[in-house]
Amino acid sequence: MASQSAVVDHLSEAELFERWSDRWDHFLDDFSAASSSGTVSERLRDKVKSGNAERAIAGGHEGREILELLQNARDAIPGDTDGGRVYVGVYDEGVLVANTGHPFDMFDPDVEDAVTMIGESSKGNSDQEIGHKGVGLKSILATGDAFEIWTRHESATNETLRVRLSRSYVTAALLSSLGYDTSAFDLRGAVSNEAIQALTTASNADQRTEELTQAAREDIGKLPLFDFPVPLTTASGADDPVADRASALLTGDVDEWYGDPFRTAVFVEFEDTEWRDLLEEFDIPLPESSDRGSAGRAERLWSYLSKEADGEGTTSETLTPETLIQFGGIESLLLERVDGTEQPSRERWDVDRTPGPLDSETVRHETVTVAVRGTDTSFADEQFDQFGFADDDAPTQLLVPQTRTERERPQEYPLYLYYPIEVCV
Repeated sequence: MASQSAVVDHLSEAELFERWSDRWDHFLDDFSAASSSGTVSERLRDKVKSGNAERAIAGGHEGREILELLQNARDAIPGDTDGGRVYVGVYDEGVLVANTGHPFDMFDPDVEDAVTMIGESSKGNSDQEIGHKGVGLKSILATGDAFEIWTRHESATNETLRVRLSRSYVTAALLSSLGYDTSAFDLRGAVSNEAIQALTTASNADQRTEELTQAAREDIGKLPLFDFPVPLTTASGADDPVADRASALLTGDVDEWYGDPFRTAVFVEFEDTEWRDLLEEFDIPLPESSDRGSAGRAERLWSYLSKEADGEGTTSETLTPETLIQFGGIESLLLERVDGTEQPSRERWDVDRTPGPLDSETVRHETVTVAVRGTDTSFADEQFDQFGFADDDAPTQLLVPQTRTERERPQEYPLYLYYPIEVCV
């Protein structure tokens, strides 16, 4: 049986939001203040399985989730260009990744399915990229609790779509349906669709008389992150500096270091305090994989990304020029550490490709130079010879360094996974 997305090429904004509101309505309609603990657990069974699958995927990618975010950013850049820019901003609250490629097209039903469902991926016609909107995207749970998308798209109101994926909305709505008072919790942002706003904030006149069992509470804590998107208005301000920066990156309201406006920005929030506060208030345990603090996470991430922060000692625990080259498509990588001080730390990696001297009809040869410039430091350029088959259908490549920094032993690299995933129907 073909999926619904197989018969619809593209959704309007109204159709997309209706799809989401129907999903919310169908889910919440199964619960009431009279639902017993056993009924709650039984009706949450499929959602718990989805949540467990998300966490299992994230666990399998732990330690490489930033590579998945970079790969997703690169995947959005057209494959026939090397002129893309990617921005990575590391904040105390989370990590913001922006790119100049195609929109994050939630109006495409295949992409929407890949984001919100387990076992779906939109990459069958996307040159088999790693983690393109599907499995790789789920890996962000190894980094944070919540996920937000900002993208410029002609189908969106004011040509910008902002979507938040946070378990705070569905947890609050479910608890309210079960007869608990959640009105004291003010959730993030203004929901831009009235139907979804009503479903996420509805109160239940009936009060619950039977307390939920510990097993039912544990099931509520295991709800999936990606099933219930919430569209938010793009308004931002000083009280939400990351959202303010995401908006500015898309509009170009930033200084010249960033370059022209970006197309898409995604934000992974280390800790979803609204969701965690809800769980604590109603004595709902965190899923095991979420029982971790965010202390030091921003600094560890910045040390991985920044050559200036890590110094000259490049290791398998740091981003390397070789990794950036093999991604392809990225001409400039802009790194920024924003920690509340007056001046953020900035670093720029530029990749320059020129035709190599090898004359061959079957082998392509390029000389690739990577230049890194930090806030206070410039590093020696690194040069490589990159060889590949001239036939685009033969993606095997060989990268040979022309110059090497002084190392005690040859460079070691982590294993990069490859997912030839097709859309499931």
